[in-house]
Amino acid sequence: MSQNEKKGRASALLPIIVFLLIFLGSGFITGDFYSMPAIVAFLIALVVAFAQNRELKFAEKIRLAAAGDGGYWYGCQGSPIRRSRSCSDW
Repeated sequence: MSQNEKKGRASALLPIIVFLLIFLGSGFITGDFYSMPAIVAFLIALVVAFAQNRELKFAEKIRLAAAGDGGYWYGCQGSPIRRSRSCSDW
């Protein structure tokens, strides 16, 4: 293992564990998995994920979370553009 490689931490799995506990737990308790919208459990898990890294500001956390969309963002006239381009390039 080289010196530049970072080791993973088990605490990185905490948001998905929170999601599964809330979503599956509410489904088992109520007997209806549609009683808890998945988006609610996802947003709670997202808050847990944001709370884990206190070194970054909230705006940077939002930017990093949004960067997982495949490298495109919708801007200018609603067309997908690469992050390396700006609206002035159109």
